[in-house]
Amino acid sequence: FAVSYSAAGVTVFSANPSDHLVHRMTHRVVRGSLLACGRPDGRLLALTSAESSVCLSVNQASSIQNLGSTCESITIGHNP
Repeated sequence: FAVSYSAAGVTVFSANPSDHLVHRMTHRVVRGSLLACGRPDGRLLALTSAESSVCLSVNQASSIQNLGSTCESITIGHNP
């Protein structure tokens, strides 16, 4: 890892994608960023709105451009 990515650095941030991800973390998006978010299981009625808010936050964060490119984003969860 260190040899092939010697010019790159790894920085990890934590935010709640259902609540304050867009407001607190999206100004940190730079070219080549990877955004990985946990996704609640929307098949459960109590978590449907939480899943929708996570999807919306990730879509908003993915649309921010820096130097003509956006961040890569993935959500990790159980809902197929």
